[in-house]
Amino acid sequence: MNKILSYPIIAALLLVLSTQVTIAQKNNINQTKPKAITEKGALFFERTFISLGSIQDKEEPIKVVYKYRNIGKGKTTITNIKPDCSCSKPKWDNKPIAFNQTGEIEIYFYPKELSGTQTKTITVFTDGEPNVYYLKFSIFVDDVNARVTKTYPSKQGNTLFDSYEVMFPAIFNYATDSAFRVIYNPTPKTIKILGIKTPSYMSVTKDVDYILPNSGLGIKFKYRAKEANDYGKKLDEVIVHTDDSLEPKKKFLIRANIIEDFDNLGEKEKAHPPIFEAITPVVDLGQVNTQSTHTVNFTITNRGKSPLYVRKIFSTCGCTTTDFDYSKPIKKGKKATITVLYSTNYDIGKVEKQISLITNTPNQTLHYLVLKANIVYTKK
Repeated sequence: MNKILSYPIIAALLLVLSTQVTIAQKNNINQTKPKAITEKGALFFERTFISLGSIQDKEEPIKVVYKYRNIGKGKTTITNIKPDCSCSKPKWDNKPIAFNQTGEIEIYFYPKELSGTQTKTITVFTDGEPNVYYLKFSIFVDDVNARVTKTYPSKQGNTLFDSYEVMFPAIFNYATDSAFRVIYNPTPKTIKILGIKTPSYMSVTKDVDYILPNSGLGIKFKYRAKEANDYGKKLDEVIVHTDDSLEPKKKFLIRANIIEDFDNLGEKEKAHPPIFEAITPVVDLGQVNTQSTHTVNFTITNRGKSPLYVRKIFSTCGCTTTDFDYSKPIKKGKKATITVLYSTNYDIGKVEKQISLITNTPNQTLHYLVLKANIVYTKK
């Protein structure tokens, strides 16, 4: 049997439904209402690159100006400016910039100690859109003092050097090689050359015995490797005596690497070269005392067909001395003994000493032996 709802009940239900629909519509309107958009500013620079031409012998800063206008609808602020070197100092107004407002960024460029073409980049940071800008300027600096400093970066006393190192990176053991260096006098007084001390296998020549003010003197070094009678890397000194009141002795470091010329070998020697092998590449002395001396024997052999010659034996420390006859070849399949005298001195703990050998083996001339020890202090 169907029940018929009374009119008051139906009216109440309709009122509830109507209220719910109204609330839903209001919520939907609130959800779809667009949020307010904050407009951002945007800077427009008249020039992002400025060419300043050239300057000569100027120590005062040079002012570079970049003009801008805010073409965005909102305000913007320059939050930071970073030059790419300490030679540029920026100056700007960090207040908000309104729409269509203009302004300037000032860069003070300090050319002291700079020489040649200089191109600098200035990075500008803002809270606008975009938030990063890149500004550049270029200038040619013609400064005598800066050029001298750049050309002669090394200094000894009152004199400057293009380099106090003289390099002979690869010189054959029979050859002669030359190198050129310049000593520059930046003072107003002439500096006299009183004498030059060299190793016996080197000679040093110059045109005159003085260095005029604000002038350089060329010095030629000649290295005679045959007279040096050595192999491998060598370090020597050449001393130039002057009347420089600040530092009269000028020192040049001579670095040479004397090598063997294997292109002169005959076809038979090239086809069947000597082959170096260390039978005892490592000798461990075990536990030894400090301030003690030990004799160590290393055994080497020749696995090749041509005679093997040991050209040089050396160590990285002065704690070892070597006894070996360099004039005797090691023939095919034969062995030889390298005797090393090792002084522990004041070493303590576990140590490894490297013994280097230079041989006439074309594929690899440098070889290594290792001496190990555990050095302890024993109270007497």
